[in-house]
Amino acid sequence: MPRLIGKRVVNVGKSGAWAKYFTAPAAGLLPLPDSIPDTAGAQLVAMPFSALALLEFLEVSKGDWVIQTAANGAVGKIFADLARARGINTINLVRRNEAVAELEALGMQNVLSTSEDDWQKRARAILGDNGAQAAIDSVGGPIVADIANLLGVNGLLVVFGTATGVPLQLHASAMITNHLVVKGFWGSRIIAEMPQDEKTRLITELVGLAAQGKLHLPAGGEFKLDQVVDAVKASLTPGRTGKILLRA
Repeated sequence: MPRLIGKRVVNVGKSGAWAKYFTAPAAGLLPLPDSIPDTAGAQLVAMPFSALALLEFLEVSKGDWVIQTAANGAVGKIFADLARARGINTINLVRRNEAVAELEALGMQNVLSTSEDDWQKRARAILGDNGAQAAIDSVGGPIVADIANLLGVNGLLVVFGTATGVPLQLHASAMITNHLVVKGFWGSRIIAEMPQDEKTRLITELVGLAAQGKLHLPAGGEFKLDQVVDAVKASLTPGRTGKILLRA
């Protein structure tokens, strides 16, 4: 494909690409518009792709509600951007009061701290009588039962991660009454099994949103390859604003 020669591209679904050079199918390459900086382009097919695959997995529609825990994590922030772009509403849960202001400053709406005693009451007021169509948990433990209780009839609970390592807790009454469904989501498996045209469709959506400024992918710092030790230290620093990037 001569039109790609000399152009910046993003690669979809290629493993083992931590190298100076690698080969990839031309069908999996998409050119990056000049409006997307390298810092954003370098991140498009990592967490954003997983977040968009997760959004597809939920099978929610415009106007639906999704609850997510760990909303101040990288995937949580990206997921909120992607959902908003599709007209899907989110309730974004965090565990610290300080994180509420941080996310609201980024434009995220309906951010609630689970350290507040009335957070579930406030969530119900936002959702209304029908509850949420889907919920995503990345934490584990008793919060899982709390968000499951906020789901409506035929609601879907997706387990995306387990930050605490604590087993899931669920209330049988909510599961039975609302016919809830619980599914696990492993991004690597989903993406590996995804048809190439589906991957291309999703990455095209991500590129478009990034070019329009609707997908925020800030860098937490850039380091040269000989600064890898400093890069690792920076990646382990709490409160960083984005991913740590290495530049050759």
